[in-house]
This record gives sequence, structure tokens and C-alpha cells, in this order.
Amino acid sequence: MYNVVSRIYVEDALAVVYEDMDITQEEALQAVSYCKELDCIEDDTLVYYCTGCILSDLVDKEETPKQLKLLRETALKEHLLGLLHEGDDLREEIRLGWQLAQDVHRKFFSHASSSTSRRSGLPR
Repeated sequence: MYNVVSRIYVEDALAVVYEDMDITQEEALQAVSYCKELDCIEDDTLVYYCTGCILSDLVDKEETPKQLKLLRETALKEHLLGLLHEGDDLREEIRLGWQLAQDVHRKFFSHASSSTSRRSGLPR
């Protein structure tokens, strides 16, 4: 998910991303929405967080399943959402994937429906 989000953010264009990553607009919207809403925290099928996102740096790879369960059972999502009010400079400094996704969604997809599947099946 994060690779789609970050690529759209960096390219600042959709057509290039669709072509280079061989994805559709619907698949891109699913990835952006999944990341924007932090659905990964509640996704029982998830094994690892997306490479590049700060969440992947917060967990030890060997302890990931246990830590993911702990993170899902805590108020982590609410804590992370509180970081959104910390300022724009955090966006680049610590790679808040969901914040990039919010920017991408607002710029490119705000006209589209936000009802997407929690488990889009896109590679992470």
C-alpha cells in the first residue's frame, strides 16, 4: 500500500503511477484509502507493515505477529491519529504513511467514493 501512496505523492501524478505499477485507478484508490484510514492496524491478515512506513520501524520483525496483536488491542490508532496535528514537517521526517495517503486522497481522489475494501489484495 505504502509503495503506491508514496509513489503517487512523489510523482504528483496518477497516469505515470498507473502505467509504471500496472494498477488501475480503483486499485490505487483502495491502497490510498487503506493507508489513510490505518486499516493495517486492524487487518488480521497482515503479517508485516509496509516497508517505508514508520509503522514498520516500530515493530521488531521477529516479534511482529505478537506486536501486531498488541498494537491492535491498544489505542495505537488513536495515538497515531493524534500525530496528524503535529505539523507538516513530520510528514517527511518520519514517513507517516497515512498522512501522505491523506494528502494523496485529498489531491487526487476526493471526488471518488471512499468506500473501499479493507483487504484489497494489493502487494505491500
